[in-house]
Amino acid sequence: MKKRVSQYIIGRDCPICDGKRLKREALMVKFAGLDIAEFGDLTVLKLKDLMMPVAHGAYGTVSAPSGACSGKSGSRCSGRTTGCGGRLCAQERARRTPNLFDEKRIAAQRLA
Repeated sequence: MKKRVSQYIIGRDCPICDGKRLKREALMVKFAGLDIAEFGDLTVLKLKDLMMPVAHGAYGTVSAPSGACSGKSGSRCSGRTTGCGGRLCAQERARRTPNLFDEKRIAAQRLA
């Protein structure tokens, strides 16, 4: 049965998630310009370098590690999230909502 069905199956990455196997909504959430799949691909040393400033309360100074991709074409966060209909990315929303920024900074520091 598997052999018969395999002739109708084409193996390729999903155009929506680029093979990350996560919903678009999950991939829209970014931290330091990285989605959860890219975050999981980091080495422990890069993760440590990324989280250390956050753990010390420097949330606003965090940027994606070198070689990290935040968009489909490899571009850095430009204030807009790729593939979400032009909605603002989490970093831009945090900049525009200063009362929530402190709460997010404290939550990120505790998690880090």
